[in-house]
Amino acid sequence: MSLLRAETQKGRTVILTTQVLSEAEELCDDILILNKGKQVARGDLNTLKLLSQGVYEVAMTFDRLPEGIEADLQALVPLRYSVDQNTIEIAFKAEEARVLEMVSELARNRRVVHVEVRGASLEDIFVELMQGREAQ
Repeated sequence: MSLLRAETQKGRTVILTTQVLSEAEELCDDILILNKGKQVARGDLNTLKLLSQGVYEVAMTFDRLPEGIEADLQALVPLRYSVDQNTIEIAFKAEEARVLEMVSELARNRRVVHVEVRGASLEDIFVELMQGREAQ
């Protein structure tokens, strides 16, 4: 990736095809999402994020992973979640106030070391766009 960054810093255009959306999010100024050879969306990351309003990613780190946390996560019906050591990462589609309520529910009676809430990632946008296409 450092080679690609170096080329773009020289003013060169780089065309990147990838299924690793975090790479595209980090490296690309203009993103084109295709489905079966047809354009689904195109724009910079901020423009694409407008397509996925109401999706939030939450990362919470605990002093130790609480018992029963996976059942609590499933009960909140997230878009996706992962657990890695003492950290959970969750993606929700909800109003911001509801997301904060869910974070509060997960933190209740638990020692939280760190909480981070951010908007949709490129992966969230992609999943939402593809689900919309399947429904059509």
